[in-house]
Amino acid sequence: MTTSHVSINKCSVSDSEYSFVFLLASCEVFHIRFEVPCRNASCDLNVTSDISYAKFLVEVALKMETSITHLSQLGYVPSWKIPKTGKSIPKLLEKESDFENLLDIIWTYIEEQKGKNHGKGKVKPWTILIMDTSGPEDIKKVAIIPDLYIESESNG
Repeated sequence: MTTSHVSINKCSVSDSEYSFVFLLASCEVFHIRFEVPCRNASCDLNVTSDISYAKFLVEVALKMETSITHLSQLGYVPSWKIPKTGKSIPKLLEKESDFENLLDIIWTYIEEQKGKNHGKGKVKPWTILIMDTSGPEDIKKVAIIPDLYIESESNG
């Protein structure tokens, strides 16, 4: 399987359902690795670019051990956009159009990387970080501090 992709909006789609199914089968698919929050750490979620938004949400919910209804404020940050200093601001992944935009961003990155490497097809390893943006950052930090405090107290 090749690691490239032509997203639906880059392929020409006719009105017939048969043509649409044929088009999806003929478009090349790429693999996407997501880092998903899981308990107090992160888990890898590997999918392909032909996954539907609904199926993607089901897979994320399973990895996060939560219900899909709790995924209303997911955000993402591509690993190549994480600044060396400071904090990255996640883009929201609330609708199917946001998910399709993410696939386009990934496709563009892959094509840019291939161009930088003189068309040899070498693409640096990358991942997409998924995060829950539903609460203020201070509250998330406070929720972690008691566990660390209790642990350090028992060691002393």
